[in-house]
Amino acid sequence: MIIGTDGLSEARNRTGEMFSPERVRQLLATRHHKTAEKISERLLSRVKNVADRDDLEDDTSLMILKIPVRPQMA
Repeated sequence: MIIGTDGLSEARNRTGEMFSPERVRQLLATRHHKTAEKISERLLSRVKNVADRDDLEDDTSLMILKIPVRPQMA
């Protein structure tokens, strides 16, 4: 589960293009096997890269919760 403020998906580059929820989904699709910490680090790094700055204009909060899947006991 991922919860984040719109400061993530609406971060804009210098031409006004937003990071977008689709980019968040794409990143999660390729990193779902990583730890929550690694996923959040990568996501924040990508957002800052697209926005072309380290300090984002909007508030940015992110929470990732991973629940391990365990086989059911018979």
